[in-house]
Amino acid sequence: MDPLSIVASCVALATLASSGLSKIRELQGVGQEIDLLNNEVEDLALVFSEIESSKAQLENSSARDPGLSEKITVLLLSAKEKLEEVLKLIDELRASRRDGKLKSALSQWQKKKRGQVKNITKSLQEIRTNVLALMATAQLSVHSNFPESTVE
Repeated sequence: MDPLSIVASCVALATLASSGLSKIRELQGVGQEIDLLNNEVEDLALVFSEIESSKAQLENSSARDPGLSEKITVLLLSAKEKLEEVLKLIDELRASRRDGKLKSALSQWQKKKRGQVKNITKSLQEIRTNVLALMATAQLSVHSNFPESTVE
């Protein structure tokens, strides 16, 4: 799958996740984990936007180093998977709220999901860091004046 189409999908998922997490953050008693997760989702959305705006650069670097495009694709697919997990968590909280006992539902949800939220946050942070590193590599490869290979 083309990295740019995966990015478009990730942008949509990140937007939905950020919107849902923002609504959860408005509730009283929400733990710091939700704030950290929301911040990471928003940061990742900015990275996705940067990738979209760097389309030509990404295509040029992919032509020079197909492995780079493959690595970016793998990271983007991981990000997509994690964002889908975030949306599932949000849906679970919404389902538990329907019982009418918002405060207890939120408290129970946080106790059960705290570790999962932390793990997703950490994973998204690692993905963001790695994508940024690969994008920097792509930028260097596009702007490099060095020959492809000079090994004799």
